[in-house]
Amino acid sequence: VQGTTTKRGVLELATNTECTDGTDTARAVTPAGLKAHVDNQLAATGFAVDLDANEGTVSKSGNTYTVTHSLTSFDVIVQVVDISAGSPTYDTVHADITRPTNNTVKVAFASSVTDDDYRVLIQKVM
Repeated sequence: VQGTTTKRGVLELATNTECTDGTDTARAVTPAGLKAHVDNQLAATGFAVDLDANEGTVSKSGNTYTVTHSLTSFDVIVQVVDISAGSPTYDTVHADITRPTNNTVKVAFASSVTDDDYRVLIQKVM
């Protein structure tokens, strides 16, 4: 007997993949499936990388870094923090931020900077 929201019955449990897809209406979600879905959603909302031209998602031209975050949104919060060798403060650093595409941001500094002295933190706004 198939169960419903008002009647007891036998039911099939959804796999973690079915939970993260979120399209199945015939199977029940387990705590593990729910966790897989939440973890998947959280992983898709944030990105962090050191501003270093040797990083695969970072390029540099002059004092400007282009970062590919692949969050497919212009609605991102961008913060730059100091991670300089020897005395990282993790303080917020002010730089000019632009969003040329829904997958990239540009971080422009007013003066010359050294690779790997700063980290960019990018958070997608839901």
